[in-house]
Amino acid sequence: MDFTYLSILLKEKTDAIGVESEFNCPVRVRIYFPASSNPNEKELTEQLESKEIPVESEGKIKNIELAYQVVNKIEFSTISKKEYVQKMFQPYIKEFNDKEKYSPVVMDTLKVPLGINKYDSKAMPYLISHLSNDTGIVGFETALDSALRVTFEIIYVDSVTNSANIHKALKCDSLSVTYSDDEKGKVLNMFKF
Repeated sequence: MDFTYLSILLKEKTDAIGVESEFNCPVRVRIYFPASSNPNEKELTEQLESKEIPVESEGKIKNIELAYQVVNKIEFSTISKKEYVQKMFQPYIKEFNDKEKYSPVVMDTLKVPLGINKYDSKAMPYLISHLSNDTGIVGFETALDSALRVTFEIIYVDSVTNSANIHKALKCDSLSVTYSDDEKGKVLNMFKF
């Protein structure tokens, strides 16, 4: 739980916008701050070495004891917004409908900008389940375009389906989904294309 508690600590006590840890001895931690921030080394060290942090669990606040210790001098460096976005972006990749049985030469990719949609990884399984009803669609990925906008990349077998069918499926009012117990259902389409 160390990483989780560190994330909570940073959220509560700093204006950090991201954190990564790298297993090492000692553990190496990278904390990302907005460009407008100017963290003070002494204050940051004091914040990181806080003795406890309040955490809500089952509706109750518990004070969690911490034992973080800054053992090396804090190093500050700057990265570009592009580097930050690429570093923090976690692509969503899913293959289905026996993609492995098709040669790459018979597959095509439809790139769909995220547009007004919120990038919500919890909603992705519904969209993917819906798209997988078209047996010609064999994969789904999220990616960043050159302007750092999220795109959906829908991989399909061009002899089985086409981009018009995919666009039609994306624009449905409700998504036809199959749950893990093979029960079928419909949910409101959370995406607008």
